[in-house]
Amino acid sequence: MSIIIFGTGGHAKVVLDTVNAAQHEVRGVVDDRWSLPVWRDVPHLGSRLTLPNIVAMHTDAAWIVAIGDAEIRRQVATQLESLGAVFATLIHPTAIIGTGVQVGSGSVVMAGAILQADVQVGRHTIINTSSTVDHDCRIADYVHLSPGVRLAGDVCVEEATHLGIGACSIPGVRIGRYSTVGAGAVVIEDIPSHVVAVGCPAKIVKRKEKNDAD
Repeated sequence: MSIIIFGTGGHAKVVLDTVNAAQHEVRGVVDDRWSLPVWRDVPHLGSRLTLPNIVAMHTDAAWIVAIGDAEIRRQVATQLESLGAVFATLIHPTAIIGTGVQVGSGSVVMAGAILQADVQVGRHTIINTSSTVDHDCRIADYVHLSPGVRLAGDVCVEEATHLGIGACSIPGVRIGRYSTVGAGAVVIEDIPSHVVAVGCPAKIVKRKEKNDAD
């Protein structure tokens, strides 16, 4: 598989390592903030302004939007979809994938992650380094599980929510859309949409304005 990466930030570096570990070809990168012809030995193909031309020239390549921010990731993915781009599903060879697991297009499962039986992961979602997602969890589109997140069985994480490094949950809870669960937080009850929750146990400390979140 030949892959084009959108992004040149820290997350994109890890995505590039994952692409290489999975022995896919890296066709190039696209980023507005990079002006040199090469990034980490990979050709720089252009910027977001030139996406129509890039997609048209590389119809045989699949894309990964390597941007941590969920809303920007959504915007870029939506633009690429409108141009007819297709997306890769990227899984590091050291990840453990159980039976019945489904991972949506554009999503990345990083090194050491574990997805147990019948987990469902949506599109353009990040399952970061050494995160574990137990049986029957449902992880929606544009979610980011940071490194070391631990989800027990039958947890639902709704669209575009971010769980910070080392956060964990008991079985069966639901975490609403566009929410943030802080680093090291322990979720023992449902978390609503558009909030920030931190601590052990996780408690709501802020409600997000919807126009700030989506």
